[in-house]
Amino acid sequence: MASLGKITNSLISGVNENTIALANLNFDFSIIKLEAPKEYTALGKALGGARRENAEYGTTHRTARKLGALFEALIPSIPRIVAAYGKRSSQIIQTPGVNPSGNVEHHGAFAEFVGADATSIWAAATSGSTAIGTHLLACMLARAFSDPAQATSVWAELVSDRQREIMHEAQNPMLNLAQIAAVNAANQQISRDDLRHWDASVRAWLQTADAAMQKECIQLKLILKNISLPVTAGANLYRDVIRAWKQAMVGLECLLKGEPQSVIDGAILLAISAWHIFPNLIVLGGEVKKIHFGDSVMPSEALLTIGITTEREGDDLNSGIYWSVALSHYRYYGKPMQTTGNADTRLTMDELHLVALGSLLRTWSAPRAQFELSAQWFIALWECVGRVKDSLRPPQWLGIIANAAQRFIEATGIMKKELSSLIDFGYRRGRNFLAKPSPNNSCVPWFGLRCRHILESLRSEDAETCAVEYVRQLANFGGLEPDQALITYTSEGGETTMKVQVSTYYTAVVRQNLMVHETDASPSLSDAPGLDVDDLDPIAKDSKAKHPTSDPIKSTNLRLSKGPDCFSRLSSGKHYSWSNTFPMGQDGATFNEERLRHITDPGTLTTPNLILRNDGPTKRHLMLPRQLKCYHFSRNRNSILCDCRAILPDHLDWFPVDRPQFSKCFTDLLDKVRLYITEFKDGDQENCETAIARIRSGKSVPLVNLDEAISFLTSSGSQPDCKKLDPLLLWQYLEGPDPSDPGSSMKPALSLMENERKQMQCVSVALSSLAFAQQIYKRLDGATVSSTIVERGIHDAKWGIRFNQAHQFTKSTVFSCIAMMETGQVNLDASKLEHAFALSYGNSLFVSSRLLSDPYTNVPDHAVTRIVGNVGRPGLSLLVPPTTEALIRPLSSSYRAVNYEPFDGNREDNFKGTTLHLSFTSHEFPLDYGATGIIDHQVFLVESVISVHDAGQWVGDLNVLRVFGERNHRLPISRPRRRFSTIDTWEEILDTPPSTGIIRAHNNWPGRLAASIIPSQKLADDDINSDESNDPENYSTGLHPQRAIVLENGSDTCWVCVHRRLQKMLAKDTPSQVFLVA
Repeated sequence: MASLGKITNSLISGVNENTIALANLNFDFSIIKLEAPKEYTALGKALGGARRENAEYGTTHRTARKLGALFEALIPSIPRIVAAYGKRSSQIIQTPGVNPSGNVEHHGAFAEFVGADATSIWAAATSGSTAIGTHLLACMLARAFSDPAQATSVWAELVSDRQREIMHEAQNPMLNLAQIAAVNAANQQISRDDLRHWDASVRAWLQTADAAMQKECIQLKLILKNISLPVTAGANLYRDVIRAWKQAMVGLECLLKGEPQSVIDGAILLAISAWHIFPNLIVLGGEVKKIHFGDSVMPSEALLTIGITTEREGDDLNSGIYWSVALSHYRYYGKPMQTTGNADTRLTMDELHLVALGSLLRTWSAPRAQFELSAQWFIALWECVGRVKDSLRPPQWLGIIANAAQRFIEATGIMKKELSSLIDFGYRRGRNFLAKPSPNNSCVPWFGLRCRHILESLRSEDAETCAVEYVRQLANFGGLEPDQALITYTSEGGETTMKVQVSTYYTAVVRQNLMVHETDASPSLSDAPGLDVDDLDPIAKDSKAKHPTSDPIKSTNLRLSKGPDCFSRLSSGKHYSWSNTFPMGQDGATFNEERLRHITDPGTLTTPNLILRNDGPTKRHLMLPRQLKCYHFSRNRNSILCDCRAILPDHLDWFPVDRPQFSKCFTDLLDKVRLYITEFKDGDQENCETAIARIRSGKSVPLVNLDEAISFLTSSGSQPDCKKLDPLLLWQYLEGPDPSDPGSSMKPALSLMENERKQMQCVSVALSSLAFAQQIYKRLDGATVSSTIVERGIHDAKWGIRFNQAHQFTKSTVFSCIAMMETGQVNLDASKLEHAFALSYGNSLFVSSRLLSDPYTNVPDHAVTRIVGNVGRPGLSLLVPPTTEALIRPLSSSYRAVNYEPFDGNREDNFKGTTLHLSFTSHEFPLDYGATGIIDHQVFLVESVISVHDAGQWVGDLNVLRVFGERNHRLPISRPRRRFSTIDTWEEILDTPPSTGIIRAHNNWPGRLAASIIPSQKLADDDINSDESNDPENYSTGLHPQRAIVLENGSDTCWVCVHRRLQKMLAKDTPSQVFLVA
C-alpha cells in the first residue's frame, strides 16, 4: 500500500513538472491569426492598409491575442453578442462620412493615416471570440474613464492580478489543457505601452461610433441624466471590474435571446452606451416611460427595465452612470488614488456654448426655474448692444452666449430637452468652467447689469452724465444727506493758446418738500431755455402760460430763502447742476460779459443769486460763480474715501451755510469726478464706506428683478418716456472706451466702474477665450470637444485671452487650444509648440493647412485642417520635425541623369510620380502639462519626418518649417519665353542648372510643395559640408544661395512679365541659383 502511494505521488509529481515545463515553453501564440466571424468582414475591408496590417500581424493583434488568452477562462459564452457587435461595427464604419479614404491628392503625406481607427476591433475579430470579449471590456473602461491614464492603470492592475491568480492556480498538482494555456498566457509579457495603444484605439473607435449613432446616443443620454447609478461598489478593483464586465455580457446576451432583463446596477447601461447596441427600455419612476430604439440587431421582444435607481438630488455631480475605484497602479509612488469615472461624452462647440450658459447661471446663483427668463435676458442684452453704431462690433464673447440662449428659446420637443440638459450639465458640473471664484477674485453677477446703480448710470444721455449718475447712486446707497455732498466734474478745453477748465457741479442727493419764492423783479422762471416746465412748480407753469416770450435766451434771478426749512422747490425731487468755464490756474470766471448784459442786468449777479442758462437740448445748468478750492487731497489705502480739505466759496443756494467745507472725497483714478462730503458724524463714515463697498460688489444689494432688467434693455417700453440703456454707453461698459472718440469721454465713468468691470471681466475674458476657440473650431469640420473640459475649466487656459492684451492667432496658440479642447485636461504653454505642424488625438488628426495646399495659395500660418484619422499612437501626439538638417539623397554618378533642355514655354506636370510620406523617428519626449507622478504620461512631442518619394524611391526629407512665414516668394502670372532651363526630374533639381530653372509640376500641389522646399535645403546642406562654411564672413552675410519662387497655377502665362517681376524681386538680393516652381 505504501509503495503504491509513493508510485501515485511520483506520477502526479511528474505530471505537474511536465505541465509547468510545457507552460514555460517559449511558444508565441500571439502571432497566430484566426479567421474573423463573417459579421466583421465589412469592417475588415474598410480598414486602411497600415491599420489592417497592424490588426492582423502587428502589436495590436498580439495584444488582443494575449488579453484573450489571459482572460479566456473568465469570459462566458456570448455568441449572440459577438455576432451583433460585428453587425453593428460594420454598419458604423459604412456610415457615410465616418470612414473617409485617404488619397495623396487631398491629404498629401497624411493619406496613410486617414480613416476610422477600428484596429482594435479587427485585431480582436482575428484573435478569437475571447479577444472580442476583452475588446468589449476595453470599450466599457474607455467610456467610464475619460482620462486614458486611469483606464490604463485599471488595465495594468487587471493584467497583474489575473497573472497572479493564474500562477496561484498553477500550484495545483493536476492541470487541464485550458489551465496550461492560461499559464502560458500569464507568462506572456503585456507592457503598459501595449495597453496604452490598445486603449487609444478603442477610444478612437468610440468617437467614431458616437458620431455615426448620434441620435441613439442623445436619446440614451437624456434618459441617464436624471438618474444616478454606480457600476460597482466594492473594495477590490479586480473583482469589481470582472463582475461588472461579466454581468454586462450575460445580461446583454439574454436580451439578444429575447429575454427581458432588469437593471441591477449601472454595468449593463454602461455596456449599452459603449457597445452601441440599444434594447428597448422601460423606465420606472413617477410615470412609466417606454423608450423604443428599434435597433435592427436587437429582437423586438427584448426589454430592459430600469427601476432600481438613485434619483439625482440637487447638484449631485455623480449623475448618470459612474464608477468609483481606487487605482494603485496610477502613480509611481503613494497611496491608491480614489477616483470616480463618469461616462465621457463629446460635445460640439455649439453644445459647449449651451454648457457655458449653464455654467454662467450657476456662477451667478440663478435658480433653475429661471433658465428660460435668463435666456431672454441674454437675448435682450445682445439686441441692445447690437444697436450700437456701425463702426463698433458687438462683443463676440457675448454673442456666443446670446446665440446659445436664442437656440434654447426657439427649440421644441426632444431638442428642447437636449438643450435643457446641456444647460443643466453646465449648471451642475461647470462651476469652474468660466471662473474659479476665490476671496481675491469674485465675479459680479449678470455683468453688473442687474445692479440698480449700474443700470441707472447706463441709461444716461452721455458719458459725463453717466459718471455723475454713478456717483449719485453711491451717495444714495451711502446714506448721505442732500446738504452733505457735492459732485464736481472737470474737463479741459479751449484753443491751444488758451487752455480752460470746464467745471460742472452736481447735486448728489435730491431734496424733498421745499418752497420756492419768485422775486417781483424777475422774469418768469419757465422762460429759462432748456428747462422743462415740469421741472418747475405750478406757479411758474401758470406764469409761462400768461407771459409768453419769443426770446430764445431768457434767464431769471431766484432769491432762495436760507435755512433748513425753506429752500427752492426747484430741487424738489430733481437734480441740478452749476457750470462755467475758468482759465486754467486762475480763480476768476471767464463770463462773456456782453452776452450776460443781453441776458440780464449784471447788477443781479450777486453771490446768493443764480443765473439759469441752457447748454443744449439735453443739458440744463445753473451758472457757477466761483470754483471750489481744494487745499489738501490724499488717498488712503485702507479706505475707499480720500482725505481732503476743500471749501466752496459760494453756497449756491443749496447748502444751509455759507462757504461749506468738505473733509472726505470719493473720486475716480483719473481724478475727473469727485464726490465731496462734509464732516461725518460718529460711525457714519464706516457705514457709508461699507454701503458703497457692498453696492460695488454687486452681491450684497438686492438685484433688479429679471423682468425689470429686461425692460431696461428692450427697444420699447410700456411707457413712452421710459428711458432704456444707451447702446453706446453699454458697449463701452462691456468693451472699453469707444476707439472713435478722440477725447475718450467715457474714461472717467469707466474708471469709476472699475471695480464692477474687473469683477465682470473674470467672466468676459473666459468667454473671449471661448469665442477664440469658436473661431478655430468653426474651420475644423466635424471636430468635437471632450466634456471633461467643463469641470476643468478654461479660466486659466494658457492659450486664452488675457485682459487688456492683444491676442492674435498663431500656429502654436491654435494647437494649444485644440490640445485642451480635445483632451479636456491638457493646458500647454503655446511657446513650446512653435515647431509643431500636426496634432493627433482620438479619431482626429489636425494638420497645418499649409502642408495640405499648393505653396502659392496664401494660407495663414495658423490655419489648421481636421482629418478623420490618427497616427496610431496613444495619448496626445504633437508632431515636430527633427532638429537636425533634413537629409537629401546624393547626386547620381551618371552623366545622363540630367539634361536641362531649354524651356519651350509649356507648363506641364512631369512630377506625377512624386509623393509625400509621413514617418516617425524613434525619438519622442514627454511634454509637461501639469500632471506629476503619474506612470502613463499623456502628451508627447513626436519627432516626425515628411519625405519626398519619386516613383517609390526616396528623394529627400523636407524641413517643413520652411513653408511657414514665406509670403514674398510668389509670382502671379497674367504668354514669348525667356532663357530658362527646363527641370523635369528630381535629379535635375538636386543638381545645378545652368540658368534659372523652371520646375514643371503644374497643378500638382504635393510636387510643387516639395519642389519649393528642397532647393534651399540642398544648398544649405552643401554649405554645411563645404570648407567655406567655416569662414566667419559667410555667417555674417546671411545670404540664401538658392531660392525657389512659386508661380501661380494658371494656364495663360506671360513669361516676359514673369521675367520682369523676377528681376525686380532679385534686385537687392541675388542668390546664386533661382528655381521657378511652375
